[in-house]
Amino acid sequence: MNKYLVFLIAFLISTSGCDKVFKDKESENKSETKTEQSTVAKNEAESSELTKKEEELKKKELELKEEELRIKEEELQKRKEETRTTRRYTDGVPGDYPEGSTRYLTYSDIAGKSRWELSVMRNEIYARHGYIFRKNLAIRNHFMKKSWYYPQYYNVDHLLSDIERYNVEFIKSYE
Repeated sequence: MNKYLVFLIAFLISTSGCDKVFKDKESENKSETKTEQSTVAKNEAESSELTKKEEELKKKELELKEEELRIKEEELQKRKEETRTTRRYTDGVPGDYPEGSTRYLTYSDIAGKSRWELSVMRNEIYARHGYIFRKNLAIRNHFMKKSWYYPQYYNVDHLLSDIERYNVEFIKSYE
């Protein structure tokens, strides 16, 4: 029985020590769990902060792209309007002043133009019909640089339309 008693005491001592070991391990596990939880919480907070920053960046990028698109649409609209305005009078008519051959000019068309510009405007009407400029070398040189100018005739009066005849006289009166 002594042996049994010694064994029982040893068992109790060992189990009471085990409780302490288990409690220490349990508290260690709890502290590790708390550390892991705080690390996870920190990571989640950092991740959340990064996500917010990424969202802000994406939002700003989207705003910039929308603004860029709006500006491009405005530019396209302006070009369309300019093209519509220009084509209304000048479809297929070459030169810097195609309106001289397509519609009756008004004072606002020639107002503020220099004497040279008026001369070019008037002579461009003749140049479109292939007039060969003999006297005015400056005008001849000016039109020889134009890709659309093909000198063919010494007299193009019979080729001029009524609008062109009117515009030639109208421009002359202001030159």
